[in-house]
Amino acid sequence: MGEKLLVCVGPSPLSEPVIRATLRMAAHLHAPWVAAYVETPQHAYRSSEARAHLTQNLRLAESLGAEVVTPSGDRVAEALAVYAGRNRITRSILGKPAHTRWHDLVFGSMVDEVIRASGNIDVYAIRGGADMGVESAGLLPPTTEQPPPMHYGMGVLILLLTTLLAAAVDRHFGLTEVIMVYLLGVVLGVRPLSLCTLHG
Repeated sequence: MGEKLLVCVGPSPLSEPVIRATLRMAAHLHAPWVAAYVETPQHAYRSSEARAHLTQNLRLAESLGAEVVTPSGDRVAEALAVYAGRNRITRSILGKPAHTRWHDLVFGSMVDEVIRASGNIDVYAIRGGADMGVESAGLLPPTTEQPPPMHYGMGVLILLLTTLLAAAVDRHFGLTEVIMVYLLGVVLGVRPLSLCTLHG
């Protein structure tokens, strides 16, 4: 069975370089490729600007030779996995998230969900760029990047301090205030961890 690629497309401007990187990978492998946007229930709430960007990205992929599909489902990862399994996809390509790891801890990571649901399909999380070629996109499955041990220590310290403060607040206030304390811990933790990522 030959190679067949799938790139996950969204309304973000970062989708364009990821689409072009997938084109280069498909050309290198002499493989057909598919551009997919999953219509979840949240799609109905997208702004007109986001819808316009999405249409532009899908049209770009189609003009570059991709087959454009719009499967639907409650979750992006599950819908992509079902489509990939039914259509003999061998490699899935996604854009690397630009947010911090704390965002993933709070809201979940779509990339991680796609990887877990992918089964035997290789998943590539790549960073788009105007000069990205096949070599920089990578033809080998990416290794899992492990955060420095200091990140774990800072996370545990912030959690402990937040829990102690929440316990004190709980004695005099209600559940709403306790939740706000934990949210404060998340907000305060994002900045130092982001700085460690930049300078580590």
